[in-house]
Amino acid sequence: MSSNWVELQPGESIVPDGGEKLWRNINPGWIDAGAISKQAFLPFPKDDYQLSCARSSKVDAAEHHREFTEDFGFASVGVWSVTAKDVSEAELRSIDDSEAGYGQAKKPAGHAYIDYRSCESGNARKRSARHLREAAHKEHPLEEG
Repeated sequence: MSSNWVELQPGESIVPDGGEKLWRNINPGWIDAGAISKQAFLPFPKDDYQLSCARSSKVDAAEHHREFTEDFGFASVGVWSVTAKDVSEAELRSIDDSEAGYGQAKKPAGHAYIDYRSCESGNARKRSARHLREAAHKEHPLEEG
């Protein structure tokens, strides 16, 4: 892991590098030939290289998808997961910011983010995103259709 981490803000905490799942809603545009593209795990500069997700210890995949699409009005074909360990292996860290008092007025339940801010180049971000895409598993909905 990097030694160049950005300091945590009040209310943020590191998610332990264990088996906890991190939910990621997948935009329909991030599906390529039936598989998720690396874009699904590549943060946008406008998001300060913080990739939104939610913690499985705080919300289940179905509820996270419902809240994301119905309450927040975003498009999603479903929820995929990576573990906090996968994130660590990608040389990133998982940050719980659900209690932090900044950002959007209302955050999805169990909100967290995958921290790409220490990546020194676009290629490093792409490498980490590719690792997470390869580790990702579809969680909701599990049925096709």
